[in-house]
Amino acid sequence: MSSTIQYQKAVPADYTALTTLLSANKLPVTDINTELPHFILAKKEDQLVGSIGIEKYGTIGLLRSLSTDALFQQQGIASHLLDELLALCQSEGIHSVYLLTETAKNFFEKRGFAVTDRSAAPDPIKNSSEFSELCPSTAVLMKKEV
Repeated sequence: MSSTIQYQKAVPADYTALTTLLSANKLPVTDINTELPHFILAKKEDQLVGSIGIEKYGTIGLLRSLSTDALFQQQGIASHLLDELLALCQSEGIHSVYLLTETAKNFFEKRGFAVTDRSAAPDPIKNSSEFSELCPSTAVLMKKEV
């Protein structure tokens, strides 16, 4: 009997497993807060199989670290994580969600995100370490109203 995927808020004890998963998927980890505020994890038993987070800047947010373990891809985990995060955003008063991606543009377009010119990003997004330092200028900026 296989166990189901559990979705839960991250806690500081999840930091090492999270940064390992993100590194394996070539996502930035240097600026991830060890307290993991606003991160949601997908776990199968005690194994971390997916993650997503949001950096909150008032009523706007920067989606971070949507990642799924290679052995668990194509099972709907990323879509479920995104749904969980968007619900969290609504409960936290976040109305606009931005993200930067090099590889998942189609995934996010199918879920209602639209490509936005990088120069139109609000200052908190432009000033984030992900936008200003960690992601290359070739990364696509996308936005969704929630």
